[in-house]
Amino acid sequence: MAKKSIAIIGEGETEWFYLESLRVAKRYPFQMKPTFPKHSDWRYIFKQALQCVAEKYDVVICLVDMDVMHSKPSEMPVYQKAKIKAEKAGIRVIETNPCTEF
Repeated sequence: MAKKSIAIIGEGETEWFYLESLRVAKRYPFQMKPTFPKHSDWRYIFKQALQCVAEKYDVVICLVDMDVMHSKPSEMPVYQKAKIKAEKAGIRVIETNPCTEF
């Protein structure tokens, strides 16, 4: 059976450390992509996810903290359109509320 390539893209350090520690503890055979997040903006996350789709990852997952989105209600319609576009491209969008830290 061939290994699947999985990209999990989160907004910040907390998500990365949580998922990386889970990966190590459970001995999951995937690597985190990107190796460490550079920006905590949903636009950047979706851009990275689309790049992973272009690179032919089998599974692409985005983690979006909705507490950040709720603090900027004017961005919600733009975010929703981008989310639909990402999902149509095969990206799984997981919205956390409250954020992953909790």
